[in-house]
Amino acid sequence: DIDDFIIALPVKEMNDLYVAICRGEDDRAHNFIWMMRWQETCMELSEVSQNVYRGWLRVMISMFVFDMKM
Repeated sequence: DIDDFIIALPVKEMNDLYVAICRGEDDRAHNFIWMMRWQETCMELSEVSQNVYRGWLRVMISMFVFDMKM
């Protein structure tokens, strides 16, 4: 059920991590990537996943990884 999925998300922690990454706290990059992968896995397990979301997630991860290599 989508409601159970949404309720289970650690929204505050996810937002804190996102804000830290936007500020340039590169030491948290590993956690950010794992958060995005965890979210994708949860979506797949709950059968909520859509191709649009999965594509967006891949783009976000690849952009972030590319930025870290520069």
